[in-house]
Amino acid sequence: MLFSAPMVRALLVGTKTQTRRLLNPQPFADGYYEGDVDCTFVPAPASNLQACARFGVAAVGSGAVRTETFTPRIQRGDTLWVREAWHSVIGYDDRPPRDIPEGTPVFYCAGPHSETGWVWGGGRPSTRMPRWASRLTLTVTDVRVQRLQDISNDDAIAEGIERRICTVDEETDLWYRGHEHEPWTHYPPLAYRQLWNRINGAGSWDTNPWVVAYSFTVEHRNIDAAACP
Repeated sequence: MLFSAPMVRALLVGTKTQTRRLLNPQPFADGYYEGDVDCTFVPAPASNLQACARFGVAAVGSGAVRTETFTPRIQRGDTLWVREAWHSVIGYDDRPPRDIPEGTPVFYCAGPHSETGWVWGGGRPSTRMPRWASRLTLTVTDVRVQRLQDISNDDAIAEGIERRICTVDEETDLWYRGHEHEPWTHYPPLAYRQLWNRINGAGSWDTNPWVVAYSFTVEHRNIDAAACP
């Protein structure tokens, strides 16, 4: 699973225990779903024909349509390895990731940067990180399908948004933001909206797409390494 550098840092310090990913394909805009993990999308009458075309489902009778069931590819109990931006040593710059020997030193762009004694090569994107180079393993504990803007305060905080505690005259204020260049806010979903738009593009929050919300625990180990007892 791909993560940006700020989200990797949130995983490392334990403030990120959820992630939301776009449901693909998107169901009809004015439909709704029934169920939990295996979700049945039911179209509103006005969108039946559009739903038929999008899902390739044949219309039945006078505009009626069979419901469509969506089962997320990732399920509770699955383990995932985190892919992030990285560098290998400079001697392997001319090699694709698949040809870099397992165990070669890795420099993680998200930090922390304590590696010494190596000359690092060019940066490599998270999409090109091999499995053996990953340092974080996630175990999925919950899977939900929902509209993006239905996120709760607690869930927004669990997405790894930045939190700041301010105390003035013994009164404590909590502030949140989704990115270091965004303004602080008291409302966690607003901070998460900042983060979503930074990652997915300006205005992407306003379309209120269907998403799959994954909750997970984080282990600081490669997915193929033995878990700590």
